[in-house]
Amino acid sequence: MGVISTFHQKEDPLTIGVIGSVIGTDQKLIASIKNALAFDEIEIANHSWRHAVYPKMTRSEQQADLIQTNNKISELFGVTPTTFIPPQNQYNNDTLSVLHSNGFTHISSGEIGATEEPKKFQKSLFYEFPAFAYTAKLNPDTGYWKHLSNTQTIDQINDSIFNYGYAVVMLHPYEFSIYENGGYSNKPNMTKINDLGLLIDKVRSEGYTLSTIDAIQNFDLPNSNTNAKRSEEHTSELQSH
Repeated sequence: MGVISTFHQKEDPLTIGVIGSVIGTDQKLIASIKNALAFDEIEIANHSWRHAVYPKMTRSEQQADLIQTNNKISELFGVTPTTFIPPQNQYNNDTLSVLHSNGFTHISSGEIGATEEPKKFQKSLFYEFPAFAYTAKLNPDTGYWKHLSNTQTIDQINDSIFNYGYAVVMLHPYEFSIYENGGYSNKPNMTKINDLGLLIDKVRSEGYTLSTIDAIQNFDLPNSNTNAKRSEEHTSELQSH
């Protein structure tokens, strides 16, 4: 909620990845998401039913998981996702086939999930926009998210935009919670949330436009004589899941 509120205050959009099996019991969170939807400030992406790794499932299991999550999101929020964020950044050709057959138009994973080196940004009927920038790195042994400085994240954004024409920035709500007694509490870390606001300001000061994942392709690449790192026609999108 603190992350969503920060984007609301900045009047910038956000894509949030929703896990179907765990959404719906926190009425304050539901209200926060509905309010953001009313202001047309967020895109809701499908982030699976139970955060299970898709390549370990059969094609039919992947389809059932995807549809069950979409149905839950539609029931709660009255929208049907067309963007998929694969759990643990992993997917395979069955995943892409299932997405195509169920009306999805976008997939966005961390860089380790990319099936191949992304091509330069281009128009398509289906888009794969990997996240090559992020705000923190997870220590798998401790479960602790170590924050990157805003300068480090901006450098990643600049590199991604220069190489591919867009930058998807991945963040997780845990990063912005208070870490205590060896785990994350359900309390906002206002220092890190305020730092997120400064990151948004910095992205905008670089001349970039923030968008949801499903709108990245609406921004045209500049011609070859334009500096890609500074073009206002480029887009930087922040996603939370």
